[in-house]
Amino acid sequence: MNIPKGNKFTYIKFTIQYQSRCDENGLSHPKEDIKYYILHLLKIDDLTEPLIVPKPCNTGNIQTDSQISAALTVNNFGRFRYAFDDVETAKKVAVKEVEQLITPLLHCLTNED
Repeated sequence: MNIPKGNKFTYIKFTIQYQSRCDENGLSHPKEDIKYYILHLLKIDDLTEPLIVPKPCNTGNIQTDSQISAALTVNNFGRFRYAFDDVETAKKVAVKEVEQLITPLLHCLTNED
C-alpha cells in the first residue's frame, strides 16, 4: 500500500513466505506439512509518487525511472519480522502492524486517500 506523507509517499508490503520441514541432513521435505509461515515487511520511504507495481507480465504500467527502480525493489521480501506455526496468525499480525503504521496518519488523510 502507498501511504502519503506530505508530498512524498511510503510504500509498505507484507509477504508471508512458507517453509517446509528440513531434516538434520539439510534436506527439505516440501510434500510434508509446512513447518513455518514467515512474515516479512518491505518499506520504501520518500517516494516522489505512489508506487505502482505492475503485474508480472505487464510492464506497460511503469512510466518513470523511479517506478522502474521501485518495482524491481518490491520483488525483495523485505525485512524478516516473525515466524509462525500457522498462516492465520501470520495474517493477523500483518494486519495489526498495518494498523499501527497507518493509525497515526489517519488524521491527515482525505477520504480519497
